[in-house]
Amino acid sequence: QRKAAPPRDTGAATAAVFRRAAGDPLEDYTLALIFRTPELVERLDALRADYFHRPENRELLSLVKETGSIETTSARLDGHLGEHLQQLATRDIPPADRKTRADDLDICIRRLEERFLRELKAQEEVALAAASQDGDPSHADHLEAVRRQSLATNERLRELFVSGSNASFTRRTPQ
Repeated sequence: QRKAAPPRDTGAATAAVFRRAAGDPLEDYTLALIFRTPELVERLDALRADYFHRPENRELLSLVKETGSIETTSARLDGHLGEHLQQLATRDIPPADRKTRADDLDICIRRLEERFLRELKAQEEVALAAASQDGDPSHADHLEAVRRQSLATNERLRELFVSGSNASFTRRTPQ
């Protein structure tokens, strides 16, 4: 006769899986590049916090921009945010020289901005459809402002597409 195995505590393992699944690979890889290559902090002007979906990634980016250094940011943090920074700072990333990592960061920033703009386009389309169906003449100024914003977003997406198609990508980054 076989004895029944004692029940396993899967709570911690399940929580760890969901914590990993809740991550955003592109955001995490972008921050890992910065945290593993501190000299890339100088390139953060092109990266906006609203490109990030995860609040902890937004907060880490804002803190690094505010302090200007990974070490100072790390010293300020504890708890969940400190653990998250530590996880990103120790994440395995492919070995590469500084130029390759800088190029990878540029690609990540471009992809994050493109994702942000595509989401903005979806919101603009909903706003345009709602305003068009409304038919209220007093909303004409708002409708025109949304149309102008939509054109500006389209132009920036076109610029990103052109700059991305002109670059030769030999390395892949997470989606």
